[in-house]
Amino acid sequence: MRVVKTGLVAAALLMAATVCAQEKHDKKTPEERAKLRTERMMEKLSLTDDQQTKMTELNLEAIKKRDEIRSNASLNDEQKREAMKAYHQEIKTKVDSLLTEEQRTQLKEKHAAMKAEGEKHREQWKNATPEQRAQMKTEHMAKKLSLTEEQKKKLTDLHLSTDKKMETLRANTALTDEQRKAEMKSIHETKRKELKQILTEEQLKQLKEHKHSHGDEPEEE
Repeated sequence: MRVVKTGLVAAALLMAATVCAQEKHDKKTPEERAKLRTERMMEKLSLTDDQQTKMTELNLEAIKKRDEIRSNASLNDEQKREAMKAYHQEIKTKVDSLLTEEQRTQLKEKHAAMKAEGEKHREQWKNATPEQRAQMKTEHMAKKLSLTEEQKKKLTDLHLSTDKKMETLRANTALTDEQRKAEMKSIHETKRKELKQILTEEQLKQLKEHKHSHGDEPEEE
């Protein structure tokens, strides 16, 4: 029971790690990223000033360690995953010591709700057609931005065309990993440029701020 509880408590830190998909494109410093992670946790838990300080320090430690593992050229992908897994185990006890029993219970409930919602979304995504997936992405953006009907149509078309390019890229077995990464980068860059043509300056600002604080708009990979 203690192991299960500790794992759920560690989710306080690991849930914030979902921002990593965005952070790899983010130019913020490790300190700024750690602060954002703590602020995101505060949306789920009422942390004291002391807890905020300690959690920010722990987030900073985690970010630096993750960056260190990712940049370790002597490790292959599998070794990096194992190193990351081992480190997550190491920080579990540290996270556990920062939260109260009540906070652990709150976190457990929120984590269960997030998991259920995630599973529901994944099932819908799995059974959706490319056109439906593009529409789902647009609807997700519409929750954050006040989009016109014309913008929604253009965004759905953009999502669909980008997804098709990504599918073609994934199916191209003739490319090396480096070539595939370069092509993927080019596709994302093209999408970002077209996105700037569709959204207003204010919408782009709102989208950027939402990404930085929630990290819930990962790139297709």
